Amino acid sequence: MMSKTELFVDASGIWCMGSQPYGIKWVDLYQVWGYTLDYPEIGSQLELALTHHGANLVINATWPGFDKAAAAITEYLFLENNDWRQHAAAVKAGAAPYLVWSKDGK
Repeated sequence: MMSKTELFVDASGIWCMGSQPYGIKWVDLYQVWGYTLDYPEIGSQLELALTHHGANLVINATWPGFDKAAAAITEYLFLENNDWRQHAAAVKAGAAPYLVWSKDGK
C-alpha cells in the first residue's frame, strides 16, 4: 500500500505530513545522500542524515512535494550550480549512495 505522505518545506526545515508528522530542521542537517532502491514504484530516494550515527529522514521521489523539497535543499545548501539531483537520480539500484552534501565539507 502506497503512503499518503506529503512533503512540506518552510524556513525551518523539511516536513513529512502523513499519519504521524515528522521532519528535520535545516540547522540539524548533517549530510544529504541520493540513492535508488530496487522497487520500480518507489524510484529515487534522498536520505537526509541528522548525525554521524545514522539518524535520518528518507524522502521519496513519488511523494507529493518532492520537487519542492529538492529545490529547497538546493537553495538552502547553496547547490545551484551543482547537478546533484540528476546525479543522485542516476544512481542505479544496488550501487553505492551518492554524497550530495556534508556539513563538514567531506
